[in-house]
Amino acid sequence: YLQSLHKEQFIRAALLAEKTGYDAMFIATIPDVGLWEARTLVDIPVVGYGQASLHMASMLGNRIGIINFLEPLADELRHNAKRYGLGGKLGPIVRIDAGFDEILAGFANPDPVILAFERAAQKAIDQGADVIIPGEGPLNVFLATFNISRVGDVPVLDSFAAGIKMCEAL
Repeated sequence: YLQSLHKEQFIRAALLAEKTGYDAMFIATIPDVGLWEARTLVDIPVVGYGQASLHMASMLGNRIGIINFLEPLADELRHNAKRYGLGGKLGPIVRIDAGFDEILAGFANPDPVILAFERAAQKAIDQGADVIIPGEGPLNVFLATFNISRVGDVPVLDSFAAGIKMCEAL
């Protein structure tokens, strides 16, 4: 129910983006809230963080791992991956031992969040992931800010960059 309330802002934003002359819209939340509905209402491309990330990650590896701090999203992310035709490539979804507040605090003191991310990513890698998607926007921004693009030999996707590039391509 809360997701259905949340999607209204993205649908309105898509309508406003088209009305004011934008070429595309990026929904920067991994569950792609309102993505399908917005696409039915506007003629500009509407790109979702989750969809763009999963497709880009599928070109970098064969088993996608997601590291997130909102554990209840796991079922929705698996459902979306199936909807996008990538359910067979989605592997482990691992919770990072840092929440929203810790990630924000990490901009001033990054080491604890970097270590928590690396531990969670290593769990996903140990479960077969060969590419990692940061599960929420704040974590993605944090990792990009501190140039975390790999854990060992495994690439860590910049999901915002993937979404923006997808908007540009469309």
